Amino acid sequence: MALLVLIALLVLAAYIILAQSKKQKHTKASAHRSYASLSKTENIKPSPDKPNRGLVLDTPYFGSERDQSADIVESFPVLNPKHGELQAVQQDHHATSWEDEKDAWEESDLEHGQYGEYVAFERSGSAESNTILEIEYVDRNGVKSERRIRVRRVSFNADVSNAGIHAYCYVRQAGRTFIASRISRCVDIRTGEVIANIPAFLMSEYKHSKYGRIEALRESHSDEIAALVYLSKIDGRSTKAEKEAIAIYLQNSFDCSGLSRDDIIEDLRNETVLSLTQFQRCVGRLSRQANLNRDAFMAAVKSIIGSSKSPPRPSAVEVLEYIAKKLS
Repeated sequence: MALLVLIALLVLAAYIILAQSKKQKHTKASAHRSYASLSKTENIKPSPDKPNRGLVLDTPYFGSERDQSADIVESFPVLNPKHGELQAVQQDHHATSWEDEKDAWEESDLEHGQYGEYVAFERSGSAESNTILEIEYVDRNGVKSERRIRVRRVSFNADVSNAGIHAYCYVRQAGRTFIASRISRCVDIRTGEVIANIPAFLMSEYKHSKYGRIEALRESHSDEIAALVYLSKIDGRSTKAEKEAIAIYLQNSFDCSGLSRDDIIEDLRNETVLSLTQFQRCVGRLSRQANLNRDAFMAAVKSIIGSSKSPPRPSAVEVLEYIAKKLS
């Protein structure tokens, strides 16, 4: 009897040992499958030299083991804004991630609200600006350079004590942004004059430029222009003859020195068309203007309507009658 009990105990012990062995093998196999699956998606490689460190990512950040607790400078990819491709640069927590390989980009300095809307010195498809400067510049990283730039547009702060300059850089042969206060020396290429107050100089240059003169014309005679453009587009489009009639009225009635007729016609293409309510309010303001030359304005209205070879549309005649009644 004792012998049977002993045999039973030995069999039970053997069964328990065998079960534990199978369980350990199953756990290892399952872990290996999970690790292999993870390796396929994240390119994970084992670290045979340091088996106790766990799984190690072979990523673009380091290419080998990463010590998460070490205070180190890592090499990681950032987008190069000039070439639009990933470029590995050495960075730490004090470095700026958006760096051109040649220049510090100043664009971010213009995005914090301290500068107003920019004014244009040149536009896409138009003639190049003739405001060309030779500058000595110190960027926000303290890097000094000498450049020749052609001013394209400028953003001024509230008191015109500083300005953000968007320009074509002849050194880089590409667009660059500069801050006026970081220009240590500035020379006007046309005159050879050394510019002391750069923001004031740029404001004066803009006011005497084509786009500065057009803006001044628009500000002082916005209602006349808007009403005439509304009439010219009453049938859905404005012809060249209609734009020319508006330009002739403006040249004959106001100071348009420095502007050609073609300059005015080109700008009229960008005019926003008023709604009917806005047009009626616009004509209402014109009717209250004491200095409006009503005869010249009505002559321009009739010239626009009569510029077409075909008979005027009823809608155009209706607008003509409305304006004539309001201005009478």
